[in-house]
Amino acid sequence: MTRQEITTTEGYKAYLYKGHPKGETPKTYKKIKVLGHNIGNLYNPTWLTLYQAKDKSLRYEIYRDGCFYPYIGKFEWANI
Repeated sequence: MTRQEITTTEGYKAYLYKGHPKGETPKTYKKIKVLGHNIGNLYNPTWLTLYQAKDKSLRYEIYRDGCFYPYIGKFEWANI
């Protein structure tokens, strides 16, 4: 799995694993919070939505340039 390291606006490091575009957020995902991060630019927002899946793993939802639907993938804290 490919992963990208990010730093949140609160100073924590985390990993985003490669996601895929989905038309809807799965109903079993529970929204935890919205996080700011350091990989945004003029065309990509500097925030993502963090969810907890039914199996207690963390998932992210992020909008990327050139895609109508948000990307959803695995999220992992690096230093917590």
